[in-house]
Amino acid sequence: MRQAGLLPNPRLIFQSENLRTTNFNYGQNADTFLYASPAIETSGRRGARIDLAKSAAGRMRLEEQQLRRDVALQVAQAYWNAVTTEAVFTRYKENAEYFRQIVEYHEARLREGKAAEVDVIRVRLEGQRLAAAADNAKLDAEKARLELARNIGSGSYDWQLTEDLTRLESPAQSTMTRPQQESRGSWQHSSSYKPEAH
Repeated sequence: MRQAGLLPNPRLIFQSENLRTTNFNYGQNADTFLYASPAIETSGRRGARIDLAKSAAGRMRLEEQQLRRDVALQVAQAYWNAVTTEAVFTRYKENAEYFRQIVEYHEARLREGKAAEVDVIRVRLEGQRLAAAADNAKLDAEKARLELARNIGSGSYDWQLTEDLTRLESPAQSTMTRPQQESRGSWQHSSSYKPEAH
């Protein structure tokens, strides 16, 4: 912007005339001229150039702010996706462990002759289905952690997410109806929040 306000450089013009290809002596036959002329801007060109530079600088600042918000949003989304997929995997793992005990119970009843084999087979299949779902949930959780690591620029994802989903509070109804100016201020406050990752 400071450069846009500078005055234009003067022009230096070097001109040679009467140049020929035969019987020519440059020092005696050529006409050489050297002109120096200052450039004068009219019609407010300098002011318009300064205004254009100011608007370009303002646009770049806005683009930088938008980029910062986009990065913060991507990190927040990746973080909460990692937290939720980790919670889903934990629940699937717990369910698979509980169902393993149910399978063992039905197998014990089969050995005692108190349960039909077809019922035990059904229970085993359900247990295998839950185990497969737990494996898929584990893969999803690892992918989400890897995506979070990529978004925060971490070379590894062997840290532990410590957010407790059972202690989260739902937003109050009054905050949903506040004017946009107040919600914009709360967004700036929340964008500075850095999730805990150990």
